[in-house]
Amino acid sequence: MTTSEMLNISDVFDRYWSDDSFRENFLRDPASILDEHGMMNIRGMEMEIVDHKENMIHLIFHSEAPDKIHLVSHRHPRPSDRGG
Repeated sequence: MTTSEMLNISDVFDRYWSDDSFRENFLRDPASILDEHGMMNIRGMEMEIVDHKENMIHLIFHSEAPDKIHLVSHRHPRPSDRGG
């Protein structure tokens, strides 16, 4: 990700939390919002936005790589968060 893209995604995240109208638009059509901010062209792809809660665990299975599973949880930090 380029510096410009990182600044753009930072703007998207800031507006998501501070602007209710922007958040509603992002949840309705995230691909367009990301494209408008020069992030990526993902039109035609499905995108799922997950409102991650502290007491929730998400397991993400990769259909094209069945041996890969991602765990997202506040209780289980990533290896980089544990100093490993």
